[in-house]
Amino acid sequence: MTSNPHEELTLTDQIQSRLAKLERLREMGRDPFTVERFDRTHALQEIHDRFAEMENSDVAVAGRVLSMRDMGKAAFFHIADQTGRLQIYARKDDLGDQGFEAVRMLDTGDFAGVTGFVFRTRTGELSVRVESLRLLVKSLRPLPDKWHGLADTEARYRQRYVDLIMIRTFEEATLLEMAEHATVPVINGSTRGHGELPALQTRGAMPKWIVPGSRSSEAGMFGRQVTPEPARRKA
Repeated sequence: MTSNPHEELTLTDQIQSRLAKLERLREMGRDPFTVERFDRTHALQEIHDRFAEMENSDVAVAGRVLSMRDMGKAAFFHIADQTGRLQIYARKDDLGDQGFEAVRMLDTGDFAGVTGFVFRTRTGELSVRVESLRLLVKSLRPLPDKWHGLADTEARYRQRYVDLIMIRTFEEATLLEMAEHATVPVINGSTRGHGELPALQTRGAMPKWIVPGSRSSEAGMFGRQVTPEPARRKA
């Protein structure tokens, strides 16, 4: 076993660390799994689009934590929702000891709700300065590496939901989905020569549904089992 203090934590160690943080949050009266509602005022992309009129305005935003930077008495982190992503800036002087402790317990994958005001940092990045923070969901498993995402191709298809989380922008995710679906009719048209044939015919049998764990689930998949009959073409 190496004695390198900077050695990356194993998956089990990371989960245990997150469980310990969850227990501490519960002791502080901040159990995220008791939160029933958080009302946001704006989507993240809307703040980017309307910054000129919203600068210094109070907002309430929410999203999944994608990155964290702890700088002692201040912290920066990025959150993402279905429209985009935004930097959040938290200061110990603004939140107090317990409030800032809750910020430092954030991990990538968590969902957080933030209230504060919109501003630009010295580097020019549009941000929200935190006045209050509420952890909405604690993620007990870490996200993949920030820069590489899911490098394993098989894992990308098996855990599609994780791969989409790590895609940098909503537009990239949309384009990727469109590109994947667009290949289906192209392949069907080029290999069959007559375009895509219907999966079911009028007199055909009903399709089977494959459920994981059932006897029919040889491939370990859930979905419709399509075995098209030869199309009856009119003379």
